[in-house]
Amino acid sequence: MTATTQTPSRPAGRLGRPPGDRHTGPDGLTLRQGAVVDAVLEHRAHKGYPPSMREIGAAVGLASTSSVAHQIGALERMRVLGRDPYRPRAYRVEPWWLARHRPEALGGGPDTVWVPLLAHPRQPAGAAVSLLPLPRALVGDSGEAVPFAVRAPADAADAAIRAGDIVIALPPGPGTDGHLLLTAAPGSTAFTIRHRPGSTGDGEPHTEAVCGRIVAVVRTL
Repeated sequence: MTATTQTPSRPAGRLGRPPGDRHTGPDGLTLRQGAVVDAVLEHRAHKGYPPSMREIGAAVGLASTSSVAHQIGALERMRVLGRDPYRPRAYRVEPWWLARHRPEALGGGPDTVWVPLLAHPRQPAGAAVSLLPLPRALVGDSGEAVPFAVRAPADAADAAIRAGDIVIALPPGPGTDGHLLLTAAPGSTAFTIRHRPGSTGDGEPHTEAVCGRIVAVVRTL
């Protein structure tokens, strides 16, 4: 009779991930990833320039630069970290992520909302052209919805909105009747402004999908 042995199974989780680093928080980061982000922010705040990989490793308890590179690579793919354009092998926390999860790092106080300015309402916040610091009273109480901004197109179906105005919107949701809406045809890079889904306001039907509900308009004079 042949004896058999069983190899103890590895606990569920990603192979190679350090113990205790499997769960993510409300910001979508593991404890280790959050520590890397904090290390970058604190180093910049205290020294005025981004940390090197070795400095990040020392701050979060990783002796191997390859382990640091693994964490940084994951954060880059998530578009949480980006390369500093002015320093080689240095990293910064992307502003869009700060605006959503660590707004205090951007300044402006509790009454300021940092709104990503996008080229198209279907783009993710990580594709922001820039961030706009706006009064919270202007954006309103958006709850957990993340506001975004786009520049109004030339064919906006509302006399009060001009081409080039910055339109502040919230993601689409229930109760869109009576609101100006950002809409776009499936697969199209163009978008426009409608009074309600499927209509220009004069009864002519359209097939655009709703991309956002407009809550404010900003115009420079």
